[in-house]
Amino acid sequence: MEQMKVLWLVPANQASWVIALSRALAKVPGISLTLLSTSGNIDVDWLEEDKEGIKFITVRTFARVRYDMLSFYLFRALRMKKALQKIYKSYDVIHIHGTEYQYQLAGAGIKDCPVIVSIQGLLTEYAKHIPVTDKRYWNWRIQSLYELIYMPRIKNYMCRTVWDKFHVMRLNPRAVIYHNWEMMRPEFYNAAAPLANYESRNIVFMGGTNSIKGISEALQVYSRLKADFGFSLTIIGRTDNKVLQHLLHRYSISNFKVEDIELLNFLEPKEITEVFGKAFCLLHPSYIDNSPNSISEAQLVGLPVVASDVGGVSSLIDSGDTGLLTTLDTESIYNAVKRLVTDKSLWQYISANGIAVARDRHNPEDITNNTIEIYRHLIAEYKIHKPA
Repeated sequence: MEQMKVLWLVPANQASWVIALSRALAKVPGISLTLLSTSGNIDVDWLEEDKEGIKFITVRTFARVRYDMLSFYLFRALRMKKALQKIYKSYDVIHIHGTEYQYQLAGAGIKDCPVIVSIQGLLTEYAKHIPVTDKRYWNWRIQSLYELIYMPRIKNYMCRTVWDKFHVMRLNPRAVIYHNWEMMRPEFYNAAAPLANYESRNIVFMGGTNSIKGISEALQVYSRLKADFGFSLTIIGRTDNKVLQHLLHRYSISNFKVEDIELLNFLEPKEITEVFGKAFCLLHPSYIDNSPNSISEAQLVGLPVVASDVGGVSSLIDSGDTGLLTTLDTESIYNAVKRLVTDKSLWQYISANGIAVARDRHNPEDITNNTIEIYRHLIAEYKIHKPA
């Protein structure tokens, strides 16, 4: 294929699906991929490295997050803009991954190269679901201003759910939207599905003690499931024992203690597949999400998912077919898990369908090819409408 030079704007701590897609694209003949990011953890202003056929450029910003916050994240965004202005004319297409790091400010003024933003989460919506007492509240509110101001100035978006498409069009009615799913980590494709076990009485929750992921609801539902069916609970993610203890007291939960919960912090993908292989279902009572990887990864290995019907989750789960959707009411969540417990054939049906649908939806070759075709279309459209 004809040589295509692609520039990505990405956070320094790249999401797993970004890493997976970058590695896949780097293997395609004719694709030259550069990743541009900002970081406070380097000692030079400009760092270039080549790894696995990919060029990495890192630009130095504040070492302390608080300084970034005091600049209302403008310093980081302007550092990215300056770096982008320096190199972008050497590339055929610019792909900004996510709006959470304000990199859309850097891409908004570029007219002589096609720019596309892929949506991950939207802070304008996420901020609505945390209380003002949450330390993230004002950070997210400030950062969401960059979505409100700069998303209307960028034409092209890559979306994956009904939810993110709706909100992109709300923020920018003239947006052109391209659909493409995200790539999962290879360990979940390579696992011998189904891994999950109907006979298990273990529930997995992957939100740590993050309130927005529904830890309060998870603990309340688990208390009832433990009492009625003898379930155990595994929590993956950053946890705070004091938060767990506070929640047990707040909801008058007395049939288990914090020490009774298996707390696993962050795990490598292979370790997660091992946990999934010993589980009955994944509990995902989140307050807001676009397309959480935990749901897709559970489906890939045949672990049934019980999830709240929020954000873009319904684009991943057809309730009763590839998982069960609930409200955030604990009775609704409890009844969904109970339904799986009392109906083995339904559990097996959801497990098998989840595997088939997720493997088709997140097919790595399809996602790689779709990405390249989107780039080609953007480049062709730009050449037709190129400013004089």
